[in-house]
Amino acid sequence: MKKCLKKYLYEFIVLIYINILICMVYLVKGRVAVFAWDAALFVVGPLGTLLVIIQLVVLIIRFIMRKEKKIRITRFVASLLLAFPMLIMTGIIFIPYPDNANGSDTVTLSMPVEGKTILLGGEDYHTHAIWPSERYAYDIMENPYDTGNTDLKSYGIYGKNVFAPIKGKIIETHDGEEDIVPNSDKFTSLLGNHVFLRIEKTGTYLIFAHLKNNSIRVAAGDIVEVGDVIAQVGNSGTTSEPHLHIQHQKNKPYNNVLMITIEGLPITFE
Repeated sequence: MKKCLKKYLYEFIVLIYINILICMVYLVKGRVAVFAWDAALFVVGPLGTLLVIIQLVVLIIRFIMRKEKKIRITRFVASLLLAFPMLIMTGIIFIPYPDNANGSDTVTLSMPVEGKTILLGGEDYHTHAIWPSERYAYDIMENPYDTGNTDLKSYGIYGKNVFAPIKGKIIETHDGEEDIVPNSDKFTSLLGNHVFLRIEKTGTYLIFAHLKNNSIRVAAGDIVEVGDVIAQVGNSGTTSEPHLHIQHQKNKPYNNVLMITIEGLPITFE
Protein backbone atom coordinates (compact mmCIF):
# COMPACT_ATOMS: atom_id res chain seq x y z
CA MET A 1 0.00 0.00 0.00
CA LYS A 2 2.81 2.42 0.94
CA LYS A 3 4.66 1.57 -2.25
CA CYS A 4 1.55 2.22 -4.34
CA LEU A 5 0.86 5.50 -2.54
CA LYS A 6 4.43 6.66 -3.10
CA LYS A 7 4.36 5.72 -6.77
CA TYR A 8 1.04 7.43 -7.44
CA LEU A 9 1.33 10.29 -4.95
CA TYR A 10 0.88 12.92 -7.68
CA GLU A 11 -2.32 11.30 -8.92
CA PHE A 12 -3.70 11.00 -5.38
CA ILE A 13 -3.00 14.67 -4.67
CA VAL A 14 -4.80 15.69 -7.87
CA LEU A 15 -7.85 13.59 -7.02
CA ILE A 16 -7.99 15.02 -3.49
CA TYR A 17 -7.71 18.56 -4.87
CA ILE A 18 -10.53 18.01 -7.37
CA ASN A 19 -12.85 16.66 -4.68
CA ILE A 20 -12.04 19.56 -2.35
CA LEU A 21 -12.62 22.05 -5.18
CA ILE A 22 -16.02 20.57 -6.03
CA CYS A 23 -17.07 20.64 -2.37
CA MET A 24 -15.91 24.25 -1.88
CA VAL A 25 -17.65 25.54 -5.01
CA TYR A 26 -20.87 23.54 -5.01
CA LEU A 27 -21.44 22.81 -1.31
CA VAL A 28 -19.69 25.43 0.86
CA LYS A 29 -20.70 28.34 -1.41
CA GLY A 30 -20.25 32.01 -0.49
CA ARG A 31 -16.88 33.80 -0.70
CA VAL A 32 -15.07 30.49 -0.22
CA ALA A 33 -16.58 29.22 -3.46
CA VAL A 34 -15.54 32.42 -5.26
CA PHE A 35 -11.89 32.06 -4.22
CA ALA A 36 -11.86 28.33 -5.01
CA TRP A 37 -13.29 28.91 -8.49
CA ASP A 38 -10.87 31.75 -9.23
CA ALA A 39 -7.91 29.72 -7.96
CA ALA A 40 -8.87 26.93 -10.35
CA LEU A 41 -9.11 29.29 -13.33
CA PHE A 42 -6.11 31.51 -12.70
CA VAL A 43 -3.64 29.30 -10.79
CA VAL A 44 -4.31 25.59 -11.08
CA GLY A 45 -5.41 25.66 -14.72
CA PRO A 46 -2.24 27.39 -15.99
CA LEU A 47 -0.09 25.17 -13.72
CA GLY A 48 -1.74 22.01 -15.08
CA THR A 49 -1.25 23.26 -18.64
CA LEU A 50 2.44 23.82 -17.94
CA LEU A 51 2.79 20.31 -16.52
CA VAL A 52 1.12 18.81 -19.60
CA ILE A 53 3.49 20.73 -21.87
CA ILE A 54 6.52 19.61 -19.85
CA GLN A 55 5.50 15.97 -20.09
CA LEU A 56 4.96 16.25 -23.84
CA VAL A 57 8.31 18.00 -24.32
CA VAL A 58 10.08 15.25 -22.35
CA LEU A 59 8.37 12.65 -24.53
CA ILE A 60 9.48 14.45 -27.71
CA ILE A 61 13.06 14.74 -26.45
CA ARG A 62 13.11 11.03 -25.65
CA PHE A 63 11.82 10.30 -29.15
CA ILE A 64 14.49 12.48 -30.77
CA MET A 65 17.24 10.92 -28.68
CA ARG A 66 15.82 7.46 -29.44
CA LYS A 67 15.38 6.67 -25.80
CA GLU A 68 12.56 4.66 -24.31
CA LYS A 69 9.38 6.46 -25.34
CA LYS A 70 7.09 5.98 -22.40
CA ILE A 71 4.83 8.26 -20.45
CA ARG A 72 2.86 7.32 -17.36
CA ILE A 73 -0.71 7.63 -18.54
CA THR A 74 -2.18 8.16 -15.07
CA ARG A 75 0.18 11.08 -14.41
CA PHE A 76 -0.56 12.61 -17.80
CA VAL A 77 -4.32 12.29 -17.27
CA ALA A 78 -3.99 13.88 -13.82
CA SER A 79 -2.18 16.83 -15.38
CA LEU A 80 -4.93 17.14 -17.99
CA LEU A 81 -7.50 17.29 -15.18
CA LEU A 82 -5.53 20.11 -13.55
CA ALA A 83 -5.37 21.94 -16.88
CA PHE A 84 -9.11 21.59 -17.53
CA PRO A 85 -10.05 25.05 -16.07
CA MET A 86 -8.00 26.65 -18.87
CA LEU A 87 -10.59 25.35 -21.32
CA ILE A 88 -13.27 27.22 -19.36
CA MET A 89 -11.29 30.46 -19.08
CA THR A 90 -10.42 30.50 -22.78
CA GLY A 91 -14.02 29.78 -23.80
CA ILE A 92 -13.29 26.44 -25.46
CA ILE A 93 -15.68 24.77 -23.03
CA PHE A 94 -18.52 26.67 -21.36
CA ILE A 95 -19.26 25.82 -17.73
CA PRO A 96 -20.97 28.63 -15.78
CA TYR A 97 -20.19 29.48 -12.20
CA PRO A 98 -22.89 27.67 -10.20
CA ASP A 99 -26.12 29.37 -9.18
CA ASN A 100 -25.47 28.93 -5.48
CA ALA A 101 -26.79 32.20 -4.02
CA ASN A 102 -29.47 32.10 -1.34
CA GLY A 103 -32.95 33.25 -2.31
CA SER A 104 -32.75 35.95 0.36
CA ASP A 105 -29.80 37.51 -1.50
CA THR A 106 -31.99 38.49 -4.46
CA VAL A 107 -32.85 42.16 -4.86
CA THR A 108 -35.87 43.36 -6.85
CA LEU A 109 -35.27 46.47 -8.97
CA SER A 110 -37.34 48.69 -11.18
CA MET A 111 -36.02 48.91 -14.73
CA PRO A 112 -33.15 51.45 -14.75
CA VAL A 113 -33.67 52.44 -18.41
CA GLU A 114 -36.95 53.44 -20.09
CA GLY A 115 -38.10 51.84 -23.33
CA LYS A 116 -38.25 48.34 -24.77
CA THR A 117 -35.04 47.08 -23.28
CA ILE A 118 -33.27 43.81 -23.92
CA LEU A 119 -31.69 42.00 -20.98
CA LEU A 120 -28.65 39.80 -21.50
CA GLY A 121 -27.62 37.86 -18.43
CA GLY A 122 -28.01 34.68 -16.46
CA GLU A 123 -26.53 31.24 -16.91
CA ASP A 124 -26.64 31.23 -20.72
CA TYR A 125 -24.88 34.57 -21.18
CA HIS A 126 -21.31 33.38 -21.68
CA THR A 127 -19.79 36.86 -21.31
CA HIS A 128 -20.77 36.97 -17.63
CA ALA A 129 -21.64 33.48 -16.47
CA ILE A 130 -18.18 32.02 -15.79
CA TRP A 131 -17.19 34.88 -13.46
CA PRO A 132 -18.51 34.78 -9.86
CA SER A 133 -18.68 38.57 -9.72
CA GLU A 134 -20.84 38.81 -12.87
CA ARG A 135 -22.79 35.56 -12.58
CA TYR A 136 -26.06 37.43 -12.05
CA ALA A 137 -25.16 40.70 -13.81
CA TYR A 138 -27.07 42.05 -16.80
CA ASP A 139 -26.17 43.99 -19.90
CA ILE A 140 -29.13 46.16 -20.83
CA MET A 141 -29.55 47.15 -24.49
CA GLU A 142 -32.22 48.48 -26.80
CA ASN A 143 -32.86 48.02 -30.51
CA PRO A 144 -30.97 48.57 -32.68
CA TYR A 145 -28.00 46.80 -31.11
CA ASP A 146 -25.22 44.44 -32.18
CA THR A 147 -25.04 46.21 -35.54
CA GLY A 148 -21.27 46.58 -35.82
CA ASN A 149 -21.75 50.27 -36.56
CA THR A 150 -19.00 52.64 -35.38
CA ASP A 151 -21.47 55.50 -34.85
CA LEU A 152 -22.47 55.39 -31.17
CA LYS A 153 -25.67 57.37 -31.83
CA SER A 154 -26.93 54.60 -34.09
CA TYR A 155 -27.40 52.31 -31.08
CA GLY A 156 -30.83 52.51 -29.52
CA ILE A 157 -29.75 52.79 -25.91
CA TYR A 158 -26.89 55.27 -26.30
CA GLY A 159 -27.55 58.46 -24.34
CA LYS A 160 -30.67 57.12 -22.61
CA ASN A 161 -31.17 58.20 -19.00
CA VAL A 162 -30.20 55.75 -16.25
CA PHE A 163 -32.60 55.86 -13.29
CA ALA A 164 -32.02 54.71 -9.73
CA PRO A 165 -33.86 51.34 -9.60
CA ILE A 166 -34.00 51.26 -5.80
CA LYS A 167 -33.44 53.58 -2.86
CA GLY A 168 -29.87 53.86 -1.69
CA LYS A 169 -26.77 55.93 -1.07
CA ILE A 170 -24.20 56.79 -3.73
CA ILE A 171 -20.80 55.71 -2.41
CA GLU A 172 -18.61 56.42 -5.43
CA THR A 173 -18.74 57.94 -8.89
CA HIS A 174 -16.18 58.08 -11.67
CA ASP A 175 -16.57 60.26 -14.76
CA GLY A 176 -14.43 61.82 -17.47
CA GLU A 177 -13.57 58.80 -19.62
CA GLU A 178 -14.30 59.16 -23.32
CA ASP A 179 -16.90 56.97 -25.00
CA ILE A 180 -14.94 54.69 -27.30
CA VAL A 181 -15.70 53.23 -30.72
CA PRO A 182 -17.39 49.80 -30.35
CA ASN A 183 -14.88 46.95 -30.01
CA SER A 184 -12.00 49.40 -29.60
CA ASP A 185 -9.12 48.55 -27.27
CA LYS A 186 -8.53 52.21 -26.40
CA PHE A 187 -10.40 52.01 -23.10
CA THR A 188 -9.04 53.59 -19.92
CA SER A 189 -10.50 51.25 -17.30
CA LEU A 190 -12.62 48.11 -17.09
CA LEU A 191 -15.81 49.73 -15.81
CA GLY A 192 -15.37 53.05 -17.56
CA ASN A 193 -17.51 55.83 -16.11
CA HIS A 194 -19.47 54.28 -13.27
CA VAL A 195 -21.64 54.74 -10.19
CA PHE A 196 -21.61 52.59 -7.05
CA LEU A 197 -24.78 52.52 -4.96
CA ARG A 198 -25.33 50.97 -1.52
CA ILE A 199 -28.88 49.63 -1.28
CA GLU A 200 -30.60 50.96 1.83
CA LYS A 201 -32.77 47.89 2.41
CA THR A 202 -30.15 45.15 2.07
CA GLY A 203 -26.78 46.85 2.62
CA THR A 204 -25.55 45.25 -0.60
CA TYR A 205 -24.23 47.13 -3.63
CA LEU A 206 -25.12 47.93 -7.22
CA ILE A 207 -22.63 48.82 -9.95
CA PHE A 208 -23.69 50.85 -12.99
CA ALA A 209 -20.91 50.73 -15.58
CA HIS A 210 -19.97 52.01 -19.08
CA LEU A 211 -21.77 55.31 -18.56
CA LYS A 212 -21.62 58.22 -20.99
CA ASN A 213 -18.80 60.73 -20.53
CA ASN A 214 -19.74 63.73 -18.36
CA SER A 215 -23.28 62.42 -17.83
CA ILE A 216 -23.20 61.46 -14.13
CA ARG A 217 -25.61 63.63 -12.12
CA VAL A 218 -24.98 62.31 -8.62
CA ALA A 219 -22.08 62.46 -6.18
CA ALA A 220 -20.80 60.31 -3.33
CA GLY A 221 -23.01 60.78 -0.29
CA ASP A 222 -26.21 61.51 -2.25
CA ILE A 223 -29.36 59.59 -1.28
CA VAL A 224 -31.34 58.59 -4.36
CA GLU A 225 -34.94 57.48 -4.64
CA VAL A 226 -36.43 55.17 -7.25
CA GLY A 227 -36.67 57.05 -10.54
CA ASP A 228 -33.97 59.65 -9.87
CA VAL A 229 -31.74 60.19 -12.92
CA ILE A 230 -28.17 59.22 -12.06
CA ALA A 231 -26.45 59.21 -15.48
CA GLN A 232 -26.79 58.27 -19.15
CA VAL A 233 -25.88 55.09 -21.02
CA GLY A 234 -22.56 55.34 -22.81
CA ASN A 235 -19.74 53.23 -24.16
CA SER A 236 -16.79 53.82 -21.83
CA GLY A 237 -14.53 51.09 -20.47
CA THR A 238 -14.18 47.55 -21.80
CA THR A 239 -17.33 47.30 -23.86
CA SER A 240 -18.19 46.04 -27.34
CA GLU A 241 -21.08 48.47 -27.86
CA PRO A 242 -23.25 50.96 -25.92
CA HIS A 243 -25.08 49.27 -23.05
CA LEU A 244 -25.67 49.52 -19.32
CA HIS A 245 -23.91 46.93 -17.20
CA ILE A 246 -25.70 46.50 -13.88
CA GLN A 247 -24.34 44.23 -11.18
CA HIS A 248 -25.50 43.34 -7.67
CA GLN A 249 -22.87 42.20 -5.18
CA LYS A 250 -22.28 41.53 -1.50
CA ASN A 251 -18.86 43.16 -1.24
CA LYS A 252 -18.14 46.89 -1.13
CA PRO A 253 -16.79 47.60 -4.65
CA TYR A 254 -13.70 49.66 -3.87
CA ASN A 255 -12.57 47.29 -1.11
CA ASN A 256 -11.70 44.58 -3.64
CA VAL A 257 -8.25 44.60 -5.21
CA LEU A 258 -9.38 42.08 -7.80
CA MET A 259 -12.86 42.29 -9.34
CA ILE A 260 -12.85 38.51 -9.74
CA THR A 261 -12.96 38.00 -5.96
CA ILE A 262 -16.37 39.67 -5.68
CA GLU A 263 -19.41 37.59 -4.75
CA GLY A 264 -22.18 38.45 -7.19
CA LEU A 265 -25.83 38.31 -6.09
CA PRO A 266 -29.09 37.82 -8.03
CA ILE A 267 -31.31 40.54 -9.52
CA THR A 268 -34.95 40.46 -10.55
CA PHE A 269 -36.79 43.28 -12.34
CA GLU A 270 -40.33 44.44 -11.68
